Amino acid sequence: MGFMTLVAYNTVVGLDIPGSIPKIGDGQLRCLISKVRYKDQYVGDVYSQNSPYQVYYYRSPLYWIRGMDFLPIFESTKATRSVHHFKDFNLADANFVEPIGCLINSSLFYLWFIVYGNGRNVALRDIQTFPCDVKQLCSQQGDILSDLFTGLMQDYKAHSKTKIRKDGVKLQEFYPSHSKPLMDQIDRVLAKHYGFTDEELDFIINYDIKYRMGKDSDAESEE
Repeated sequence: MGFMTLVAYNTVVGLDIPGSIPKIGDGQLRCLISKVRYKDQYVGDVYSQNSPYQVYYYRSPLYWIRGMDFLPIFESTKATRSVHHFKDFNLADANFVEPIGCLINSSLFYLWFIVYGNGRNVALRDIQTFPCDVKQLCSQQGDILSDLFTGLMQDYKAHSKTKIRKDGVKLQEFYPSHSKPLMDQIDRVLAKHYGFTDEELDFIINYDIKYRMGKDSDAESEE
């Protein structure tokens, strides 16, 4: 009787970042991350703590990392927003909101989080350390990313449900798997920025697809 191999190892020399050792066992994933790391500019380069231009990101994802330009419905006698779950990512220029919003929602960023994140909570550092020439991305793909981000936000809202908890809190719940086709379009645009091959793009779009598209994996409560 054979045994299934559950753990895979790979060389990650030169791919570490301060405070994180990459979790990579697959050779194709290693090549892909290496290609992303080839960029010598970062999302953190356009971060500005006190700026009014924001992307709100969901801090505790399961299989979906959401970045939005609106705050979900959250009505409570104790708070005006779900402060423990939604965090602000402030950007130096309004033109960066849609491209960075797209990036946070992409399967490419999900892969980055799997490799470098803590597996539970998206930290500010996870976004700041992501290699990307944001100004070049805006210049070359800004219009199409703006349209995709607008469409994705509309799709999120269209598939969301408003619920009332037992404690009386009213909140908006999202089902991101319904919006996967739009996310795939975003990843196709990002693939041009990073120079991914068709095979690498296919790897990104289909990574963990069985679990991400599972019927229970996309229900996220803003408790």
